[in-house]
Amino acid sequence: MVESIEDLYKKLCIDLNMDNETKEDAWRSYIHIRKHYVLEGCQLHWLAVSLYVSCRKNKYLSKSPNNPISISRLLISANHLSLIEFFSKLHKWEDMENLPDSIRNKIDQIEHSFNISSIIFQKYLNIFIEIFGGNQDKLINYDYQSQRITNEINPKLYFKNKQKKCSHEHLYQLIWTIYALAKTIYPPTSNDLIGSFHLLLSSFEFVYQLVKKAKLDYLLKGIYRVSQKSPRKVFSYIFAISFNFINKFFLNYR
Repeated sequence: MVESIEDLYKKLCIDLNMDNETKEDAWRSYIHIRKHYVLEGCQLHWLAVSLYVSCRKNKYLSKSPNNPISISRLLISANHLSLIEFFSKLHKWEDMENLPDSIRNKIDQIEHSFNISSIIFQKYLNIFIEIFGGNQDKLINYDYQSQRITNEINPKLYFKNKQKKCSHEHLYQLIWTIYALAKTIYPPTSNDLIGSFHLLLSSFEFVYQLVKKAKLDYLLKGIYRVSQKSPRKVFSYIFAISFNFINKFFLNYR
């Protein structure tokens, strides 16, 4: 039996633990827009957009004025809606619902922040492999969440895992976690590509120094394993290489 779009929407709201006021407001907006426009594609995706906009309009219901709903969680709950498609539909919704500039500007800021994160993550992977090595597919596809849950369920297994050497996958997770935490301490970097990149390099340098100090040379790749250069000189070299990439991005962005 095929579920109705309303039933799917209710499941979406339950999964997001959405309050009734915002849920009903988003549904009313969706019904109103659908009467005046043709909404092509998956209707649950349009409802996810409507729900996000309602959260923006009812920001007093949320704890954070900058991001009242987790976009990542919303996209996963809405049948794995892609980020590109989400923002594409969101900009169309802005016009269809004639949203005020204040909300439009916030959405533009968030989209810009996601674009920067995407660029930084691409450079993160490249720099990590350059310094530490590791298998790209394993780094990207390693199930960190499943591993964490397994350790919580089975403490004995967690104790065994603690005895193992630090792997490239764990180090990959650690550096990105440090970077993400640093971004929350310095919020202005979210919309600043150069600032975000400096923060990323600082996170790398911090962990690199720890690895060298602990003599975990097996985690380092080739020349970095035997290099006698100071961490600052090593990362000055990395920055010089990567800066060309950022400079090209700015030229294209303009």
